[in-house]
Amino acid sequence: MLLSESKSFRWFFKLLNISITILVITLFSINFILTRGDVIQETVYTSNTPNLTRLDGVLPNMTYDDADRLNAYWTQTDLNGLIEPGCINRTNGKVWCDFEEKGKDFKIAIFGNSLTFNHHKMFLQECRHRAYNVTMYSECGTTCYSGIRNGFLKRGFGRIETSPIFSSDIIVSNYLLKRCEPLAALPDEDHCKRHLLDFVDFLESVKPDYAFMFTRFFATGSPFENNNTDLETDSTYKEMINQIDQFTPHIKKKLYILDAFPRTNSQYTLEVAKDLKNGRKLEEIYREIVQVDTYKLARFRTESIVKKCGSKCELIDYEPLLFNQTANRFEFFDSKGFLYFTGANHLSAHGMELVRPIFTELCNKLS
Repeated sequence: MLLSESKSFRWFFKLLNISITILVITLFSINFILTRGDVIQETVYTSNTPNLTRLDGVLPNMTYDDADRLNAYWTQTDLNGLIEPGCINRTNGKVWCDFEEKGKDFKIAIFGNSLTFNHHKMFLQECRHRAYNVTMYSECGTTCYSGIRNGFLKRGFGRIETSPIFSSDIIVSNYLLKRCEPLAALPDEDHCKRHLLDFVDFLESVKPDYAFMFTRFFATGSPFENNNTDLETDSTYKEMINQIDQFTPHIKKKLYILDAFPRTNSQYTLEVAKDLKNGRKLEEIYREIVQVDTYKLARFRTESIVKKCGSKCELIDYEPLLFNQTANRFEFFDSKGFLYFTGANHLSAHGMELVRPIFTELCNKLS
């Protein structure tokens, strides 16, 4: 009798240990999935991509539904989905940071507003082999991202609106975020006026061989006073020239400047793939997604200062990739509905793949 009871107890405790082990493993797995869902989701989107440097995870056999899902994912993650770790802050009181690289050729600076932070991962993939140091100054990088992401999460990928159209403030949910350009600031925006000096300080501190300016237009697209397009009397153009004149002495070889391009209608972007699937006319979709506003004024000024700068400056232009000359229209998504921009008007991971060849060629020819 005692022997039988002893065996029963041993069997019971063995079963209890197995049950506890299974329970612990199950709870751990659930906790991991809940806490690391974003990472798992990103891995699923990118793991089948044959090119390990490719950021978007888009495959040839994907559908409108895949586009709808990825477009939402890129907008949700926005800047956080394109972060390269390892940027070290070495300057007290300043937000710029350094990537130490294994190249032997150049010291490179990348700077501007949130579009700089948006580009830095792809840029490093294409250019780090030429650099021993890449220093980044993104005015409104992770701070902007945090507000944008929280706003989208709260509103189910709801709308982002800029108000007024010529302000550098972006309103996302209850967040008020500041975005400032390196070349100009609106007269009533003292915070951006101060940052104009910070951009000069940045280049003076870094003294790069090459510098790349990534910026979305705000002040540089301001309407001309009294419709007078004479640049010599235009206060915005004068401010831009003054900034360039302060930048270039601190850059040993060349400054590359991204030219302006239109914004998207952020209230509509996440409807594109759905509308394509439902058979809406392409012309209607193309018209609705593009906000032409004043980008041509920004291009006019930017191209003029680069011309005046001479051989020390060079334009980087995305318009040839975004504008279909045959159809005479901007196309901000591909035939499957994969967007080149997020709802916050940053380039999506798919947009980065569109412009990547520009930087592959550009950085390979640096001398």
